[in-house]
Amino acid sequence: MTASTNLFRLYANCFPVRGARRSLVCDLQKGRAQFIPNDLYEILTEMRDLTLSQIKAQYDNEQDQTLEMYFDLLVDQEYGFWCDEPERFPDLDLSWDRPEAVTNAIVDVDKNSSHDFASIFDQLDELGCQALQVRAYDELPLTELERVLEAAAPTRFRHMDLVLKFHPELTGDRLLELACRYQVISRIVVHSSPAPAKPDAGRMPVVIRFHKEALTAESCGEVAPAYFSITTEHYTEGLLFNTCLNRKISVSVDGEIKGCPAMGHSCGNISQVRLEEAMRNPALVQIGSITKDQIAVCRDCEFRYICTDCRAFTASPGDLYSKPAKCSYDPYTATWT
Repeated sequence: MTASTNLFRLYANCFPVRGARRSLVCDLQKGRAQFIPNDLYEILTEMRDLTLSQIKAQYDNEQDQTLEMYFDLLVDQEYGFWCDEPERFPDLDLSWDRPEAVTNAIVDVDKNSSHDFASIFDQLDELGCQALQVRAYDELPLTELERVLEAAAPTRFRHMDLVLKFHPELTGDRLLELACRYQVISRIVVHSSPAPAKPDAGRMPVVIRFHKEALTAESCGEVAPAYFSITTEHYTEGLLFNTCLNRKISVSVDGEIKGCPAMGHSCGNISQVRLEEAMRNPALVQIGSITKDQIAVCRDCEFRYICTDCRAFTASPGDLYSKPAKCSYDPYTATWT
């Protein structure tokens, strides 16, 4: 154990988050997290300027062994360290900002859609959009799909996800050829597949998945550990904004501009309103600013700053500050159902 005159500090990239039943230490550099009891959260925050001897005295020296075990765990797992000059280890800047007006977007398509993809993609490019997802609910012929990809070619998109409805043309070889030709593609998901085929991952330059489940506009919104993001970018954004809808925009199958295609409120139709104008819509700004600390139940959850969230489907429909309807975690019992 360290000298009793030293102070304990979490590494600058490690942040404790208190929950109703337990707390979490998020390591934003290594992308991992460690559960800790709420008592230890209080020690790491409210008693951070006390030495170990002083902390033990706060508990009348009745918890000495437990306290030493707590700190040994954090040191062994490289979440923190002892030091005698804490001023040499400043806290990490938790401000968040991005130069892009839009960071990511979704464009939905069905058999009745008549999108001008070149215009939509050009507008997104002007707004600095880096990531785009195109979702097709009906069969999209390869000729039409290539037309979409050609429209994206002049843009500065860095990532494009394709979510396509299965049809016989969508073989692993054809998708591989597309991914090689249009290198903006990052992932391809084929839904409504007769069988969950597994293409040879070694041959694929991108992630390609076939799923039996059908995709609908209401398929999004699931909250689960698989979707957690333990990164500085996501964590700091989650402190100040909504991690699902901040600087996000979408175009529904019928051209309505929304924060998310599954939401009811529209900022106008893409045939009449430019995306730049829609991004200034007060409703869109409000939704993007709802933090987890303002949402019922979520504000008591230890996962809140690494969670994806969902404002489209809430436990109380129509209440933008209600818990995500598709989240099965209860922070008061620390259990998933």
